[in-house]
Amino acid sequence: GGNTLESNLFRDNQATAFGGAISIGAFNGGTCSLNQCTLVGNSATVAGGVWKQPEAFSLFIYESTLCSNRPENVVGDYVDLGGNEICGCLGDLDGDGVVSGSDLSLLLSSWGLCPEGELCTADLDGNGEVNGADLSALLSAWGACS
Repeated sequence: GGNTLESNLFRDNQATAFGGAISIGAFNGGTCSLNQCTLVGNSATVAGGVWKQPEAFSLFIYESTLCSNRPENVVGDYVDLGGNEICGCLGDLDGDGVVSGSDLSLLLSSWGLCPEGELCTADLDGNGEVNGADLSALLSAWGACS
C-alpha cells in the first residue's frame, strides 16, 4: 500500500518526541510520498520536519520544501525525486529564507522560559529558555539563508 500527501502545508507544528510535522513508524508498511508539500517551522525533540523509523517503508519526496524545521528537516532515509528545497537556517523563525528583523521580533516576543511541556521555536539552542544565547545565534545567522 501507499500513502501520498500532496500540496499540503505543515507549519509551526510541535511534537515532544519524533517528527514535528510527520512521523513515520514501522507499522505503516508500503510507501509514503510527499508531493509538492511545504514543511516549515516545525519542531520536535528529533526531526522537526519528517522522522522516518529505519524499518519503516520507503519515503519519496518530490517538489517539496522542507525548511527551518528544528532540529532537523528530515531524519531517516528517503528518495529525492527532484525539485526539492531542503534547507536549514537557524534563526529563520518565520520561514521566509532570510534571518531579519521579523525573526528578531519573533525571538524577542518569546523571551523567557518556554511554556512547560512545549517546544519553543525561538529557543535556538534547545535549553528551554529564549535568552541571550539564542539572540546571539540569530544575529550570527543574519541575512539570506544558504
